Amino acid sequence: MKIILKLISLTIALTIIYNCSSLAGNSLTWQADYNTALESAKQSQKPIYLVFVNDHSCPRCKFLNDNILSKKDFKSFANDNLILLKVDYGAYFKSDKKITFQEIETKAKVPKDFWMKGRTSWPYLFLISPDNQIKYSGSALANVKESKDYITFLKDLMQ
Repeated sequence: MKIILKLISLTIALTIIYNCSSLAGNSLTWQADYNTALESAKQSQKPIYLVFVNDHSCPRCKFLNDNILSKKDFKSFANDNLILLKVDYGAYFKSDKKITFQEIETKAKVPKDFWMKGRTSWPYLFLISPDNQIKYSGSALANVKESKDYITFLKDLMQ
């Protein structure tokens, strides 16, 4: 009886460990601000994926989240190849405190050159080299509808 209980306990423990490790691989690691992202990019030699969104009320931003950023293949690609930074203007629309765009940008420490364009059309993407050079500036969707095509789009930009 003791052996059976030990086997059951071991099985439960291994199941929990397996599930936790597979869940950890399914999340994206977003940097807190531009300076942190740039430092990580320099150390890892990975480009920065800087995306400006309004997750509160932008249908295209919701599409990006639901159909690309949340997919397992994109998460795996992004965690292996990109330094991620998201500036979400949705906080402006959700807040009772009247947060300004400038307060959101200040918190993210994004240089003015980026946020002046990032405010214009959501979702807006910059792909930035580890030496702080813009490799791409434009629509984050780029007429792509699936995560596998989005990964190809990003790979092409990274060359």
